[in-house]
Amino acid sequence: MFSFGITQKCEKCGNDVPLSQYTLKTRLCNNCIGKIKNEKKKFQKILSLDNLVIEIIPIYDGHSTSSIENGIRTIEYNYNHPKYELIHELGHFLLSEKVQYMNFVSQPPSNSNEEIFYYSNSIIDGFVDFNCLKIDYNHSYYIRYIKALLPGMINIPKQATLSDIIQGFLKFFISINYLIKIDEKKKLQEELINALENLKRFSINQSIIMYSNKKRLNQKNFRHIEAELSNFENVKETLDYQTVIKFIYDVLRLIPFISENLLGNQISLIYPL
Repeated sequence: MFSFGITQKCEKCGNDVPLSQYTLKTRLCNNCIGKIKNEKKKFQKILSLDNLVIEIIPIYDGHSTSSIENGIRTIEYNYNHPKYELIHELGHFLLSEKVQYMNFVSQPPSNSNEEIFYYSNSIIDGFVDFNCLKIDYNHSYYIRYIKALLPGMINIPKQATLSDIIQGFLKFFISINYLIKIDEKKKLQEELINALENLKRFSINQSIIMYSNKKRLNQKNFRHIEAELSNFENVKETLDYQTVIKFIYDVLRLIPFISENLLGNQISLIYPL
């Protein structure tokens, strides 16, 4: 509980922060907030997005997100996470500008299926990261980000859900095969392979608990999903948002517990043509 009149401390530098500023989302002093805003400007310029007005809200907990609402572009950036998350969220605006389709950064309709949205967003993340990583400067940040994620994929937390793990698999498969540079992949090869296999194993075991035989994931399903994800190589440079949407659909239709009817309706709702 906060006490009125008590001065709080900035989580970054330890300077005093008035309670009026120590909000539920941001626990930083003005100086540290200013540094994050300057970093956002730096990465925005590197990505050639300095023609856009993008607001940033530093948050102390939760996932970093990007959004466009009423024409206002906003990033909520968790300053306790790797800096690549900030680059990545800017990358959502980069992709949406490249293909001229704002729904790759907008939040989904309130009546959409959350699980399908997050699966699809994990695949979109591959396109986002591919475009961000065309700039060599961003690679060192990306590798630090991957290294930060690896322990949680090798030793999966007990609270992780099947949905969380499938999202991780979809994103990580693209990362390993198409985004991480060869020299870095060689250094991390054993950890990367172990992480990917662990995500598959967890997904299969959880689906056995949750679903009947026909809806369960198995190694054959994953071979088909991996084969479809491998088409990323053919579509990663696309300027056509419909190509991205079709790629998403073609991958997700191979998850046995998602009906094609539900998937088709939700893709049309979340990503209208």
